[in-house]
Amino acid sequence: MTWLAVLLSVGSALVGAVGMVLQQSEAASVGDRGLGLLRAMLARPRWLLGYGLGVLAVALQAWALSVGALLVVQPVGVTSLLFALPLAARFAGRSMTTGQWVHAGVLTAALAAFVLIGRPSDGQPIQPWSSWLVIVGPALGVVVALCLLGRRVRGTRRALLLGLGTGIMFGIQAALSKSVLTIGTSGGVQLRAVATSWELYALLLMAVASVALQQVAFQAAALSASQPAITVMTPISAAVCGVLIFGEGLHTSPAGWVVVAVAVLAMGWATVGLARSSSARPAVRPPMTRPPAVAREPNR
Repeated sequence: MTWLAVLLSVGSALVGAVGMVLQQSEAASVGDRGLGLLRAMLARPRWLLGYGLGVLAVALQAWALSVGALLVVQPVGVTSLLFALPLAARFAGRSMTTGQWVHAGVLTAALAAFVLIGRPSDGQPIQPWSSWLVIVGPALGVVVALCLLGRRVRGTRRALLLGLGTGIMFGIQAALSKSVLTIGTSGGVQLRAVATSWELYALLLMAVASVALQQVAFQAAALSASQPAITVMTPISAAVCGVLIFGEGLHTSPAGWVVVAVAVLAMGWATVGLARSSSARPAVRPPMTRPPAVAREPNR
């Protein structure tokens, strides 16, 4: 079932990347803030298409979470960066460089090593709300602090801070999704159990809040400024929830732990490298223009 979870996660990453590029291209062209931004986006067909693809990506991720551990699904979600940045570059009228493809290859290899060598195991996704509060409470406090800092800066720094906050919320959202799925599939379909669970309503609230914060991050700067932060922070946040709340873990040898550590560092290096190389290039190549023709004087 691990490989099914990996395949579903890659599919979710691809669909989600297309959706994110469409949403960011629309959000960046709107001057509204907060709820006004969301209202403006609802009137834009391309943003709605992007949001619809995002919903499909969440559904694929939910399927992956139902058959795999958070420690499998969320790290594989980093591959969305492999799809999102080339698509964003295409929209901006430029192409990927050799260095960017090298970073992409390292990221893919590191992910494969993490899953193959680390052998993540599943945990117990149904836990009392008090267990969640101990972890999620401080995490949301960090999100609030990042938002307050983001209000004091502009441009890339603002997008980075809000992207980090969005990633934390997405990780918590993924953990809540796994809990809701477990509740709803324990001993068959349990719709009543889901409808009466606090996890469902916490998930809905987190989903609305995280999407709103993501749109503000998209609006602040180019996709390459916020998406790497979201992509890296989401699996970190989900992994913390998986280990500290669900009791998930990695099962490998001492030498395997070294490989896993190197893989995690390589994923971080490759992700940051992709973000820097994407933001360093000009967005649009200036068009070629001919010098104005010089009028000739008539022959006398």
